[in-house]
Amino acid sequence: MTLTPTRRSRVEALALVLALSGAALAGCLPSGTSPTGSATPSASEAPTTAEPTTTPDPTTPAPTAVGTAIPGTWTQLTSADGVCTDSPRLIGESFVAEGTTLCSPTGPTTAPPAVPAAWSTLTVPVGDRATAAVRFPPGGGLVVATNAGPCLWDVNGATPAWDCRTAADGFPYLDISGLANIGIDAIYVLPASIAHVPDLFTTPGTEWSIPAIVGGADAMPTRIAPIETPTAEVWAGTNGHGVVVMDVAGGTTSRQTTAAGLPSDDVRDLAAGSNHAKYGFGYPVWAATAGGVASWDGSAWTSYTTVDGLPSNDVRGISVAYDGVVWVATAGGPASFDGTAWHAYTAADGVPAVDVMDVATTAWGMWFATAADGLLVFIPS
Repeated sequence: MTLTPTRRSRVEALALVLALSGAALAGCLPSGTSPTGSATPSASEAPTTAEPTTTPDPTTPAPTAVGTAIPGTWTQLTSADGVCTDSPRLIGESFVAEGTTLCSPTGPTTAPPAVPAAWSTLTVPVGDRATAAVRFPPGGGLVVATNAGPCLWDVNGATPAWDCRTAADGFPYLDISGLANIGIDAIYVLPASIAHVPDLFTTPGTEWSIPAIVGGADAMPTRIAPIETPTAEVWAGTNGHGVVVMDVAGGTTSRQTTAAGLPSDDVRDLAAGSNHAKYGFGYPVWAATAGGVASWDGSAWTSYTTVDGLPSNDVRGISVAYDGVVWVATAGGPASFDGTAWHAYTAADGVPAVDVMDVATTAWGMWFATAADGLLVFIPS
């Protein structure tokens, strides 16, 4: 990608904004982390409906720009190595799930990180699908979202126990596909809405209806990125209707689509680019879409495609590492962005031929979920 002076300044600004953060996780149940600003509503209502593919698209143009590979090692872990499934779903930092069973590395983390040598499992007592795992309030118990409601695993007491809220308890938010937090407040991703509640289990809070916002009865939220600075917002991807931005304090919403610069309105994943332990999650906001990757700097989107070095425009997941490097899982394999250029990883980099479906930053390195070949772990050197 040739950078004009304007674009170069955006990239340089992006490199400055990407902050370092660390995680010191210990024990069998590591702590979890989650990823703003005022967004301008788009006037466009022309959604795309591209579906995720499970194999690389042979018609995808070859990249014309190639960045530098991040030095490190790649390791493939399967059920034979203790992972609870060969088709892992990444549901929180250092957690993968199979049904209602969560598995996570056993033992303290190390610096630099190391490939997990042993795993522990934990089974949620309600529902049939665990969808997210977050430890909050900060330093609190582990909260697990399921399709039957949320559950708290309190590891602070002498005898850890589950505390769940379901329909039998009159809890209003049940079919939860995602969970995050802004401070001590919970953000639930529901089938057709996003709910912000001031407490996990008590009075319902503000609920934003995705179909009402985008004008499409088939609209569903995909992933969310909570933003804490400069203002508290929740960014939600949708399946063909762009990004919906919700102002937590004001209760207002706005929308971003291809008309505003997104490469596709099919948004699969979102991540906050600034992860400052003290000042909170902030700009830029990164979006993984069916047409490439984009970053929002507070005023405009910058888009990246195969022309800029992505292995495929079919991007399934995105995560910003503790060192500020952006990682994506695409139909053509994993790729990284160091603030200047993208690098697509292949067998020449030591990556096995697996179909990557998602990516997450963990204290045990970068994790890539595969379709049926276990967990792919990258440990930077």
